[in-house]
Amino acid sequence: MSLFNVNFQTCKKLATIALKAGVVPMIWGQPGIGKSSLAKELASDFDLELIDVRLAQREYIDILGFGRVKPNGRAEYCTFDD
Repeated sequence: MSLFNVNFQTCKKLATIALKAGVVPMIWGQPGIGKSSLAKELASDFDLELIDVRLAQREYIDILGFGRVKPNGRAEYCTFDD
């Protein structure tokens, strides 16, 4: 079995194991295969708040925030509150 080609139930089992171990799973795949449905089910099962962010509809600055250089010369990102 490839971890890159699993069905919904297998993916849910693997994601559940990861969450119980304190690891946030990354679910990646083609459109329409149930990634959002899986995230909703997992959030419900673990009583978690689900924040659905569609990266394809965001610019990199929306995620990283604005860059700035601090007085000490080091760079940092000022992220947004969402």
